[in-house]
Amino acid sequence: MKECPELPGVLKISWPHAGYGKIRIQDEKDFYGLKSVVSVHDDYSVIEPLIKSKYELRISFIKPNHYRVHKRFSMNWKVNYGSSNMSEFVDMNPKWKRWVDIIVKEYPDLDLFAIDAIIDTEGKEYILELNGSSQGFNYEHEEEDLMNVRDLALSRIRKIVNKDYQEEPQPVLSNEELNNKIQELQSQKKELDNQLITLKQNEKKPQKQNNKLKLKIFIMLAFSVVLLAFTILPHSIKKDLQILELFLVLIFDVICCIFIYLN
Repeated sequence: MKECPELPGVLKISWPHAGYGKIRIQDEKDFYGLKSVVSVHDDYSVIEPLIKSKYELRISFIKPNHYRVHKRFSMNWKVNYGSSNMSEFVDMNPKWKRWVDIIVKEYPDLDLFAIDAIIDTEGKEYILELNGSSQGFNYEHEEEDLMNVRDLALSRIRKIVNKDYQEEPQPVLSNEELNNKIQELQSQKKELDNQLITLKQNEKKPQKQNNKLKLKIFIMLAFSVVLLAFTILPHSIKKDLQILELFLVLIFDVICCIFIYLN
């Protein structure tokens, strides 16, 4: 940073990522002002040309053949910085797929990665960087992407445990095919939910029948107790001891009836 480069430009300091460690330089005043700050630090710094971006591309890849592409837009000149950015998923085109294929060929041990690129206002494409496993996943397809990472990890474990294991080739699905698959899974889930509701309803029917049977037994026993009281009590009224015994029997019968009904 001894001489002022061609401006406008972007100053990157240390290990810039996700919009951090970057600042836009519009003119010489900005350059010399920032130069006085950067010069008192030992961090690496570089100035790159400022690209007037229309949108940013994130091309994700997970072995063996999972591709995903989405555009990122923002009101900020740093497209990937802040909470105001928006994303839109697009189909893979042959040119972007070629970028992925070249990286897979040159780095065969790189199992998952993401390419960040900028498209300027004239439609020209600039590859910014290659992210490894720290690429991050968009929340709309995060679960599906994580499942692909899981399958990848399991396949690597199988290869370590069983050297003769061979991966089965999996077809590459388009966005339309993926949407149809999601709808199919959702309909299957709905059908299973209905079956579960039916099973729960069928489980309640025997319980209701048991409750009705218990209620009938309770009524019959209670009626028997009352009938016993009216037939025996007049003949036993003369003896206090017999009366006490009779009431104890009645109380015991009532307790038994209540216990049967509640259980």
